[in-house]
Parts: sequence; C-alpha cells; structure tokens
Amino acid sequence: MREGAEFLVRHLPDWKGGRRTRNFYYWYYGTLACYQMRGVYWDKWNGRLRDLLVEKQIKAGKESGSWNEKNTTWGHRGGRVYTTAMGVLCLEVYYRYLPLYNQGERLAAAPADDTD
Repeated sequence: MREGAEFLVRHLPDWKGGRRTRNFYYWYYGTLACYQMRGVYWDKWNGRLRDLLVEKQIKAGKESGSWNEKNTTWGHRGGRVYTTAMGVLCLEVYYRYLPLYNQGERLAAAPADDTD
C-alpha cells in the first residue's frame, strides 16, 4: 500500500500536461487509495486535486458546475457527463467512505523501508 501511495504522490493530478495528465479515472482511484492511507499521502493528494477540480470547474452558463471533457483522457468517450460524475466522485470520497485501515496514519508516517 505504501509503495502505491508513494507513486501517487509523485504523480499528483495535473492539468498542464494535456490529455494524458487529465485523467479523471486515475484521479478517482488515486483519491480512494490516498484516502485510505491517510496522513501525508492524503494531505498531498487531496490538497492538489481538490484545488485543481474547483479551479477548473465551469462557473457560468448552461454548463455551470460541470467539467469540460475536451482534452481529458477518457472525456472523448464519456463526454461531459462522465468527467462531471468522476469529478464529483473525487470530491466526495470522504463523505462516502470510512477509512478501512485503523493503522493508516501509522503507515503513512512510517519510512518506506519499514517491513511490518
């Protein structure tokens, strides 16, 4: 779990890299994983993704509240409904799920070479 979480925080959500980095599917499952790990992993991931999604959400007009599907990894397949649903799911993880691992804080704080 720790190795996966470390990968995720090295590859935080980003809007600048174009279609390859705007992957709402990756963001959603990364959000679930980091939420379960808690600690520094969750703080880094959620801090970046939450601010990015709120910044990029359309704020005016008939598409207000949605995210543009253009130039996203799977948006050309699922359209605006898909990107908006995935964006909302990312933002509501902590309202929908309970942490599974009571030791998540300890795991997040442990050095990577700890073997317990």
